[in-house]
Amino acid sequence: MFFALDFKKHLNFSCHYDLPNGLILSTDAGWQIFKQEGKTIIAKGYADSCLLEHAIDNNIRGNYCAWICTSLSARLVHDPDRSFPVHVHNNGMITNLLPGEKQIWADKTFCVNQSLEVELFDREIELFDDQQLSDDAVVDAIDEILCETFEKFLIHNRLPLKLFLSEGIDTTTVWCYLDKFTKNYEIIDCEYVKYTPFWRANKQIAKAYHWGYRFIHMWEDPTVLITGSMGDEFFLRGPATMFLLPTWYGVNIKNKIKQDDYMYTYVMQTIDNYTPEVIKTLTACNTLSDVKQYMFNILTNDYQHWHLDNTLTFTPFKDRRILKTMLNANAKLLELQARHAEVNRRLIQKHDPDKLKRISTQKNNGMKNL
Repeated sequence: MFFALDFKKHLNFSCHYDLPNGLILSTDAGWQIFKQEGKTIIAKGYADSCLLEHAIDNNIRGNYCAWICTSLSARLVHDPDRSFPVHVHNNGMITNLLPGEKQIWADKTFCVNQSLEVELFDREIELFDDQQLSDDAVVDAIDEILCETFEKFLIHNRLPLKLFLSEGIDTTTVWCYLDKFTKNYEIIDCEYVKYTPFWRANKQIAKAYHWGYRFIHMWEDPTVLITGSMGDEFFLRGPATMFLLPTWYGVNIKNKIKQDDYMYTYVMQTIDNYTPEVIKTLTACNTLSDVKQYMFNILTNDYQHWHLDNTLTFTPFKDRRILKTMLNANAKLLELQARHAEVNRRLIQKHDPDKLKRISTQKNNGMKNL
């Protein structure tokens, strides 16, 4: 789902669209063209609850990007939880491939006129609910979200499904829900990337600026890759954010964690590096709500996978409702999540406890039993 909007074609992209307002949209493969109410729509991705063409401009969840084009303007539209960055370069080009001089954050959307002048609009961003939930309430709320996402997506999807099991907690959680709703998928045991024209031209750039593309699978034919993308982040197991709320609550994860905890090696490798950032952030926050708002803003603008050529990435964890729920967990549950991925384990326990045996003993140290 890579693009560059400019006055000219960018030849490192494989597809080029002449827009009604005279601009040119360069993209990777896999985009679709729709005509709606006299507008040209160039779009890519999926919506959870309907066909993509019915999702555009209706704020439906999923993972998609669309350019709505008229003779005067081109307007960017996406799902409520945008999965990709947007950069504006000094020469006017707008892209999500290369960082530019200005970034358009997730709380804004925009349109572009014939001169590539950008007009920004505020987006309505769902705010977190500042409350404290019981352990069961956290787990049940996230379970309801994931069941809804998987069920709706699988009803509409017609592409082959592929899943790579790394033995990590996130892919195992995804596997648990996938198995609950369908058996029509393939577990792959190899790292496969089709060297398409776009990937040949841009793989070094993509890997350098977007770390999620250092680890990717891609096929030539239309395919869905099911991923645990945004699991660390929205389940509060990522660097820095995993320590922020526990530290505010007076919990020292380094003192609490045990060697046989799933997150032990990861925590011990990261906590000292991120402690100054955690202290600086908490010093600047006056209230618990300030801490949560800071985390919500940071993680809303964290991006990992958006689609690549004809391979769509199904990203069920890319959902701020999960983040909102996790921000309202109590101190003890947040500690256990940071130590041993407790929330994920309880979700797996609800549907397929046998899959708990498939998880590696330490984060990022899986594939021993692949």
